Amino acid sequence: MGRRPATKLHLWILEKGYTDQQFADRMSIELGGASVSASIVRKWRLGVTMPRKRKLSAINVITDGAVTAESFVEAEGP
Repeated sequence: MGRRPATKLHLWILEKGYTDQQFADRMSIELGGASVSASIVRKWRLGVTMPRKRKLSAINVITDGAVTAESFVEAEGP
């Protein structure tokens, strides 16, 4: 089994120098205080799971449109 390709979220987080915890904290703020853990950010970043609709919208806002819902679908591949 090969490695998964890097997700757009992973590349964006690396480019901006965020840790998973920092991104989770930013997500919590964007979501009005809803709890987001560093471990779930890691799963999203690595393409293990896909965020739900409300969190996808928050990711899109935080990344200024660089990471979209389609980004996660593309990362899943065939």
